[in-house]
Amino acid sequence: MSRRLPRCFSNPNVEQAAGAVGFGVTTLRRCMRNPEFKGKYLQARREGLAQATARLQQSSGPAASTLLKLMVDPTMPPAIRLRAAAYVLKHGLKSLEDDDLEARLVLLEGAEKSRRR
Repeated sequence: MSRRLPRCFSNPNVEQAAGAVGFGVTTLRRCMRNPEFKGKYLQARREGLAQATARLQQSSGPAASTLLKLMVDPTMPPAIRLRAAAYVLKHGLKSLEDDDLEARLVLLEGAEKSRRR
């Protein structure tokens, strides 16, 4: 999934994106109103976000290690250690809540399938 997105998707505004692909701003705005173009544009944006998310997920191990090191390092200021501990607890709780929600969803989907039969 190392496919690079078109250069127009890396620009912060329509004017710069239009320039990057050699379009006029008016032409690009007109294209953005075309449902087929808009669908492809949104799909490309989703792919870009998916690539960024994948990179962040790949870095979550080192990020967790850093957080845990800060939390237990006695040379760190107490405010840093407290903040790290709060993040660890917050994200641990969020993960547990997500797991619980997923389990409930599986049960509900199973009940719905049984009801339809």
